[in-house]
Amino acid sequence: MALFDDFESEAKKKLGAIWKAMSQEDREHFINQVALALSVVGSDEKGKKLMAGLLGNMLEDGSRNLADVGLYLEFVDEAELKGKEDKFRKAQSMLENYRFKHDLPSEPSKEFFSN
Repeated sequence: MALFDDFESEAKKKLGAIWKAMSQEDREHFINQVALALSVVGSDEKGKKLMAGLLGNMLEDGSRNLADVGLYLEFVDEAELKGKEDKFRKAQSMLENYRFKHDLPSEPSKEFFSN
């Protein structure tokens, strides 16, 4: 499974538009946070589905900066974590530390998209 296989074309377009509007620094923060989370939670199918779900939640919430991905870990449904709860909590802690170290915002950047 590729990370974006389950995304509809409209969601992919939104992700692309957000990515294009982001600064290079924010792109790097996004990549680093996803890589860090997957390195702890696992880059297996379940780990990829968790990250895809996070991105979906970000889009639904109106986030306009993918570098906010670390802020959305708290919104993961506990049922999705089955067997990965401890690893997920560790990833949350590590991403919180990452965000603090790099002085990233503690609130997501939001914008409501019009279709």
